[in-house]
Amino acid sequence: MKDDFFAKFLRRHLTGERARTRFLFLSVYFLFATLSLIMTLVILFTIDNGGQYAIFAFLFSALCGLDAYLLFRKTERAEIISKVLFCVEIPAFLILFIIVGGPERLDNGGFSVLWAALVPFAAVLLFKRKGGAIFSLVIFLILGFCFWTPAGRSLLQYDYSLPFYVRFPLFYLACLLLSMFFETVRDFTEKELLRARNNYRKLSFTDQLTGLGNETAYYRFLQKLDTEIKEKNLKFAVVVMDVNGLKATDDTYGHRYGCHLIVTAGHRLPSIFPGCQHFHIGGDEFVVVAEGDACEKLDGYMEAFRKQLTYSKVRYDGKDLILSVAAGVAFSSFGESYGEVFQRADDLMYDNKKRLKEIYRIAGR
Repeated sequence: MKDDFFAKFLRRHLTGERARTRFLFLSVYFLFATLSLIMTLVILFTIDNGGQYAIFAFLFSALCGLDAYLLFRKTERAEIISKVLFCVEIPAFLILFIIVGGPERLDNGGFSVLWAALVPFAAVLLFKRKGGAIFSLVIFLILGFCFWTPAGRSLLQYDYSLPFYVRFPLFYLACLLLSMFFETVRDFTEKELLRARNNYRKLSFTDQLTGLGNETAYYRFLQKLDTEIKEKNLKFAVVVMDVNGLKATDDTYGHRYGCHLIVTAGHRLPSIFPGCQHFHIGGDEFVVVAEGDACEKLDGYMEAFRKQLTYSKVRYDGKDLILSVAAGVAFSSFGESYGEVFQRADDLMYDNKKRLKEIYRIAGR
């Protein structure tokens, strides 16, 4: 039960780039707000004369809560304001903590070093490698101004030791490089998973024999089509096809020859019916669905179909085969469902199949 709830929670908040970004920002807001609140309590109850620093820590926690509230409103304007405020608050409060505290003395703000370590990780997590690196380096330059220039040092309330001036930039840059490494690994892993998922999705909806949409893709498409028919009164047409003479080909030459005729027919359909949906729904049956403007061109497509698939010779493995495909075409009328149009096309296809068999029988005789 808990696993199901957790899976649903992650699917809801991590599916889609915008939802994922919002979830990451909320997570970082929560992290900084919680740490700041803990710092506030620690300073108040364990450190003497830490009221000023506690106020700053609590104010930062409250502002992170405000950022989270704006993000929860889920409006584009509120999200932009939330992210801009956070990008201003991070360097502002980090510099403020550096100014009022000192790293060697916990009671004078040694937590500043903790914030310095968290900034690169949060920046790279939220803004990816390029944006996070730029954001972190800008803050590094600001910190460098405070530590390495006379004007910046004059702002500091406590003297920092000379070793700290050397250790701090190296520590900050090490955090940045480490965060870049983790983000690179995460980004590579995400891309590989996305590629694998897309390949799996393609395989799930692609007929391996012909490369057309398979039966699963066909019924998935029909769900979408039925919705558009009801909502938009979409105009469409259905072409139902069936390969003729497969049994005779299989009995005479073998099943792989009949299979080759199915593959040849499937490979030709996309070029004969451009801009349409093509499906191999099993055996030797194909369905083509034309929507909207493609319906107007269907008469021309059928002319090309008759030239290429009604009767054509196919050379395969030293044998001359005959590729003959029967087809039935039906156009939708107002208020008709897909099933009704398909049935009319299917009936016409069987009529066409009988005529083609009779023509070839007489011609052969």
